[in-house]
Amino acid sequence: MSMQKGNTLLIIIVVVIIIILGVGGFLFVQSQSKEGDQSPTTTTEKSQPTTTSTESGNSQYPDLYKQANLPEYSKANLVDTGRQTTSIKDGLKLQLTSTESIQTIAAYYEGEMKNLGWAIPEQKFPNDQVYNNQYTKGDLYYQVTLTKFPDETKITINYAEN
Repeated sequence: MSMQKGNTLLIIIVVVIIIILGVGGFLFVQSQSKEGDQSPTTTTEKSQPTTTSTESGNSQYPDLYKQANLPEYSKANLVDTGRQTTSIKDGLKLQLTSTESIQTIAAYYEGEMKNLGWAIPEQKFPNDQVYNNQYTKGDLYYQVTLTKFPDETKITINYAEN
């Protein structure tokens, strides 16, 4: 009989824990959605927004990117800085948009990276719709992907340490 009571007690405890976790999870999700509706008054490094588009263009590049003295295309709007912006080992991903042509943007990045001393491989398949090139400098790599859409050109930059 005591074995049956022990099993029943164990089942009751497990059910109570599941209920508590379920209610706690629900309340957590509710509190997060309410916080998202409010305008933040202060921003900490961990809670920085990933969308940083500005009308003036590139004034919101992450500090890690700026400290590396990497190209900031003035005729593009920075629209996303990815999940993290503080570690070169974890990589940095930026997304920008521009109304300029792929050829114009590609020429800008190739010229800037050459001036900064990066190795530039020959682009094997340049065309009007897509451009992709990866530059290297020591253990660092910098990849630029350009994709043409009807109203804009999407620029994706990946920068990391191997």
